Amino acid sequence: MGLDMYIENNSEELVFSWRKTPSVHEWFRELGLKKGIDNCDEWGFNGVKVPITMKDIKKFKKDLLNKNMNYDVKGFFFGSDSDMDKEEFSYYMKENMKSIQVMKEELKKGKKIYYSSWW
Repeated sequence: MGLDMYIENNSEELVFSWRKTPSVHEWFRELGLKKGIDNCDEWGFNGVKVPITMKDIKKFKKDLLNKNMNYDVKGFFFGSDSDMDKEEFSYYMKENMKSIQVMKEELKKGKKIYYSSWW
């Protein structure tokens, strides 16, 4: 069990996946709330597709680099980022940066992309 996080395109192809980064999951949950998407409450945000734009990607990158993330958010099955040691944090930061590159590439191809998760 844990937090599985996905970026899918409008062809329902999985283009990126990573695990157990609650701060990122929370960031996308808050994005979903801002976009008025149903089921973005704390316990219902599971399997919900949140559309991502280039503007969203730029904000996500900026928040990651400025460490403007909620590192204390906890999930029932996936703990919190504040539990990570430096090595784990560095690994997940690299994964998050890879996700940004993949998202940009999909948008440049003319695809629509979505964040989703399963826990």
